[in-house]
Amino acid sequence: MPVRDEAAVVNGLRSSGWWVAAGARFRSASGAGVRITVAELLPSEAGRFAADFSQALGERQATYGG
Repeated sequence: MPVRDEAAVVNGLRSSGWWVAAGARFRSASGAGVRITVAELLPSEAGRFAADFSQALGERQATYGG
């Protein structure tokens, strides 16, 4: 998923209890992003993850200047 600041989004999601990976080690030419695997995500958890991801993006913009 493309993001402007990988570290800020990863840290924001970790503080909410989610583990995602910064995309740097998985890419060769694309821009900044996070790698999200949802293989074991329960349907009942999807809404909370989406809300936490949205919040992590918003906090990044407020905290790191977007």
